[in-house]
Amino acid sequence: MNLIYADMHNHTTFSDGQLSPEQVLTRLKKLGAKACAISDHDTVDALPEAVETAKALGILFVPAIEISTYASKDVHILGYGIDYRSEEFLDTLNTVKEYRKARNIRLYEKLQSMGIKIDLDPAAKGVGRVHFALAMVKAGYCQNIGEAFDRYLGTGKPAYIQATKLTPLAAVKAIVSAGGIPCLAHPKAYLTDKSAELLISGLVKYGLKALEVSYPAHNETEEKTLRALASKYRLIPTAGSDFHYESSDGYNASFVPKMEEADVLKLLHGNKTK
Repeated sequence: MNLIYADMHNHTTFSDGQLSPEQVLTRLKKLGAKACAISDHDTVDALPEAVETAKALGILFVPAIEISTYASKDVHILGYGIDYRSEEFLDTLNTVKEYRKARNIRLYEKLQSMGIKIDLDPAAKGVGRVHFALAMVKAGYCQNIGEAFDRYLGTGKPAYIQATKLTPLAAVKAIVSAGGIPCLAHPKAYLTDKSAELLISGLVKYGLKALEVSYPAHNETEEKTLRALASKYRLIPTAGSDFHYESSDGYNASFVPKMEEADVLKLLHGNKTK
């Protein structure tokens, strides 16, 4: 076994993170990471800068994405080793971005109707719910991001607006078509509602090849269960911090994601069966 510090789940200012691609990679390099991925929500815009920064820092970099999907519940699909210049893939992402923009405009209007006035352009590129939360904190409506979600923006809360999204199956197929390896992200919720194996077994048929096993919110028992599922379905067990910013809710600063070096290389090379 050759375990290395490999963080395969990070976000930047191109989606809902607060650090630039260069800052994220520099931070990881200082922490001792040997390999990493940037997996922004529904966009690959950070990847060209990240690739160049990784070369300069001497850190192994895996181009990635996290696609938000919905099928009776929110499901996030990570994609590793993707051809992020694929026109077909970029067309799919443009559709997703239009869905997100429409949701953001409705959310902005909903907040206004509730008397909540914030300084934010809902149609701007890369805007997500975290940006709404930050704007609400800045305007004094909430003390922190967690309160904004707990009181207003979270699922089922007064200002929540469900965006139109791809299905998990459509996301898996899009990632495979872009030469990537689809991975089911932060699957703790599916263990809780006992849908994990049903979801995994259904998506494996269409190209799911990895499972996020090591994650800050997973306890030892959950990680053991997920590792067993990864083994059963021959999935690459991945590790990621889901880093957004230093004070991320649920982010454990002492968490060190580790993976087998051989598995990291599998993610880097993507799906070569196409």
